[in-house]
Amino acid sequence: MFMSMRWLAIGVMISIVLASLFVGCTPEPGVAPSEPSEEEGLPTVTWRWQSAYTPLEWTDKTMIPAFDWLEEQTDGKFKVEVLYAGDLMPTEEMLSGIGQGLCEFGEGNTSYWVGTEPALDLVAGIPMTNRGPLGDAWAFQMLGPWSEIATEIFAENGCYYLGWHTYGPYPMIYSTKPIHNLEDFKGLKVRTSGYSAKLFDALGASTCYIPGAEIYEAMMLGTIDVATWTSEGITDMKFGEIMEYWVLPAFMDHMGGVTMINEEAWEALPYEYQELLKGAELRMGWLNSEWQRRYLIEGEENATGAGTSGLWGYDVVYLSDEDVAELSRLASEEVWPEFAKQSPRCAQGIEMVKEWYSVHRW
Repeated sequence: MFMSMRWLAIGVMISIVLASLFVGCTPEPGVAPSEPSEEEGLPTVTWRWQSAYTPLEWTDKTMIPAFDWLEEQTDGKFKVEVLYAGDLMPTEEMLSGIGQGLCEFGEGNTSYWVGTEPALDLVAGIPMTNRGPLGDAWAFQMLGPWSEIATEIFAENGCYYLGWHTYGPYPMIYSTKPIHNLEDFKGLKVRTSGYSAKLFDALGASTCYIPGAEIYEAMMLGTIDVATWTSEGITDMKFGEIMEYWVLPAFMDHMGGVTMINEEAWEALPYEYQELLKGAELRMGWLNSEWQRRYLIEGEENATGAGTSGLWGYDVVYLSDEDVAELSRLASEEVWPEFAKQSPRCAQGIEMVKEWYSVHRW
């Protein structure tokens, strides 16, 4: 089954591009298709959407253009009221809240809702999963047996699972101390969270969690040596001003986010609106991917070297193939088994991951 999925993954990459063209996707955020559809007889709808994040983060660069496109495609009949973390409900309660109808739909990282089902961590991704081309990660998450399990979890909480999209590589490793190989992690104080912490622990690091707003000061004061974040950490979080080393690759090529919809609201929609929402999700995912790609290119091209001043004063360090292989070994032997113990679905998911990556060696 998974051998055929390999070719399916390649096809998915093509399909995503074609679908993006179909729904009017372009690499430039905020550019909408020139010709909105003119559906007749469709109702006027205003839905509330809550993000798991704040308006100061990159969500405005990717979500808002997708909703603008949706409104134009429906000639103004489908409008979205944009809300942010905590506006209607705490981020940690979004899965249950949307299922109960507090708003019609929302978007976020499934790790916020693992209290409902631990297997949701695999949707976001655990170390050394969601690797390789985007189409490969998307195929694992949205096609085949794992997607059926994820869909069941959302349905049990009153939600329709609209789609999975990438937040780019995670965790990005930003360090004030020299790191050139895995041995250099021993004894370092690393700010991280979740299953990434277990992999850093296996490398001999000392891990802790610090809220995002406190990371800059903690690095500057030496409270931590290493911070983990997504690709925009260098610029948006200003880590580039104080770090000396940016270590690549991340444990995952694609940390995942999802869009979920209140099931009753979804079922009440006309088919045309359902298809357009699927298109908006694809557009959102495409723009996420483009913005993260830009952060990566910008961060690599502008680096001026450790010890230099300014936003770009750091070295870019690439771990060797041997080190990456060792990370994969540690993850599969020390992190994945711990995840599998959390629930029967976690155990099922890990077996699917093992089978998938026994075929997909990118």
